[in-house]
Amino acid sequence: MTATILLILMSFLFYGSDVHCAQPYFPPQVTFTSEDRTAVYAIDEFNQLAHVIYGNLSPEPLNHYLMKNTPFPIPDSPQAKHYVHLSSNSSSPDHCYYETAWKYGSRFSTWFSLHWYHNRASVTIGNFVNFNSKMIHSTNETILEDYWYSEEKCKIDIGKYYPCEEIYFTKNTDLPLKTVRIGVDDHRKIASITTKYTILSVGKPDETSLIPYPKDWAYACADFALGLSRDPESSMIPLNESGTVNIWLNTPSHRINENDTVIVEWERTNCECSDCISWTPERLVFNIENFNQPQKLTITRFKQGTECIVPILTGGAYDQLSSPQYRITIM
Repeated sequence: MTATILLILMSFLFYGSDVHCAQPYFPPQVTFTSEDRTAVYAIDEFNQLAHVIYGNLSPEPLNHYLMKNTPFPIPDSPQAKHYVHLSSNSSSPDHCYYETAWKYGSRFSTWFSLHWYHNRASVTIGNFVNFNSKMIHSTNETILEDYWYSEEKCKIDIGKYYPCEEIYFTKNTDLPLKTVRIGVDDHRKIASITTKYTILSVGKPDETSLIPYPKDWAYACADFALGLSRDPESSMIPLNESGTVNIWLNTPSHRINENDTVIVEWERTNCECSDCISWTPERLVFNIENFNQPQKLTITRFKQGTECIVPILTGGAYDQLSSPQYRITIM
């Protein structure tokens, strides 16, 4: 589906809906674009689903989904129980990853409203906008617009004070036209920043007009939270002596086909020396129960020179990790 067809389809999404919200907020079910039309947003507070198509005018748009009860998860996995942020590019299968909002989550997504995130372990899809102080409905009547402004005032660089936040609506409707906030602009000055919106539909987003996510995401996409910790990541070991490195997993392994075992082995990689050290044990074994319990890798030097080893990870979805970023260097 080309970007042009996508926008045409989205412009015909039905407007008839029993869903209403009170100004000064966005409708709880709404599809819209921002001023520069570089992204399409579809938000459904009632069904806890949000979808952002970034670069929608590009032949290779990026798709970001935030969902509760995400379809097609690995059964009994954290993704089956918590909110999932899934990112995909339909034309680039390698660009596919997901994050899970739970205690072992990796980070906040910047693609969605930050006020939805209570902390790393919790998220709730709410209204697109959030105001930091009481909003006041202007009594200055205009023919075309309803105007709201914040009780709190902010000072801009030229010395004047303005409402910290403002929002405009089409007159007597719930259709937002633009927001204005005081913030740092592109010139690093504190100024009024205006963002205009075009509402494409009000009501439950029409999923047939949005880009679908891959149904095999739980197996085909990378879990962004997966990682291997090493302490220390580099070490100086004298000749004929040994040192230890603690190894553990950042987040629980996945249970795939009733197996949650992760095997960590090691191989030499390009460094100054390729036969200066040995290590034991040959493999470390982790699972859902012991993933964050450090296991010791003992390294012995029997020849001078800097040597590097990288892990070979097998099982529990850890096969997806790129080994070079988890290198151990012995100097």
